[in-house]
Amino acid sequence: MEFVIDVVKKRVTDLVTRIQNLVPNARVGIVVYKDKGDDFTVRMSSLSFHADKLQTFISSVSAGGGGDYEEAVYEGVRTAVEEMDWRQYANRSIVVVASSPPKSNQIDSLETTLRGFHDKGGTVHFLDLADIMHRTYEIELSMTLHGKMPEKISPLPEFLRENQDLYRRFARAGGGELIEVKEQTDLAENLMVA
Repeated sequence: MEFVIDVVKKRVTDLVTRIQNLVPNARVGIVVYKDKGDDFTVRMSSLSFHADKLQTFISSVSAGGGGDYEEAVYEGVRTAVEEMDWRQYANRSIVVVASSPPKSNQIDSLETTLRGFHDKGGTVHFLDLADIMHRTYEIELSMTLHGKMPEKISPLPEFLRENQDLYRRFARAGGGELIEVKEQTDLAENLMVA
């Protein structure tokens, strides 16, 4: 996820400016989640018109921690839904950038939260990082082991296809879409599209 954080760090001012050019009174917030037992589980920067506030917030965040594959996706989404200072009649949109699945015992709660948000007029999109993560892993592995790029990238592993199916299901529950990110350079554009 470090590449996602790096892109947002570099482009947050541009992203907020572009959003506000399309919707002049748009406010943008950021929720970052890791996992229980890490240096934090969830951190939030409230909705704001000011890109510099978001820049300061995201600059203090780094990837890391972990130890298990599942992440605090539910806690992150719940925070965005329940703790963001949404205006009563605002067009509410959340974009979840997830690299790992939620805790298995929280899938139903997450889906219920997404449906509830959508039932109240909100939309939740998920960005699919499976392809870019898989390609990045295979390239780094080949460069480390063989000192060269792989001749070809293997098919997406089953566990990543299962994640895609799960996030597609979550996006539907939130009234949104699963948006595939193929290249690191596409991340900012996909955030704008969502």
